[in-house]
Amino acid sequence: MRSRFILKQLDEAQNQPDLYGIWQDSKEDCNKCSGYVKGPKGSVYEGAAFYISVHFPSCYPMGPPKIIFKTNIFHPLVNSKGAVKIDILRDDWSPGLVISKVLLTIVSILDNPELRHFKDAKAQKYYIDDKADFYRKARDWTLNNI
Repeated sequence: MRSRFILKQLDEAQNQPDLYGIWQDSKEDCNKCSGYVKGPKGSVYEGAAFYISVHFPSCYPMGPPKIIFKTNIFHPLVNSKGAVKIDILRDDWSPGLVISKVLLTIVSILDNPELRHFKDAKAQKYYIDDKADFYRKARDWTLNNI
């Protein structure tokens, strides 16, 4: 039952290939998936696809999936190991959320980080102290990933 629920969500998530994509790593295990999120147009991340891994824990959908960026990204809500810190993957998780909503939220935070939750102290300092420098550094990292 749970596997069917995950597979249905993965199918539905394929409707937005301009923003993100997700697929199973193997036909036998739908708990581990790979995917990407694209940098929003007009942002310093535009033109890049950032690869991610998605793990659906055994408590899913009662607990959130774990999402890790596999592509390096300079962003205040993503630490150096790729872990993402956003409310809907923590305290604001709801079993009614679907993976397409989570991926869409990740795309939106790329250009508009939630200021109260930072994961990477270095990126946070740049973002708070000198946004122009933050945007230059984030764009440089992005261009190295294209």
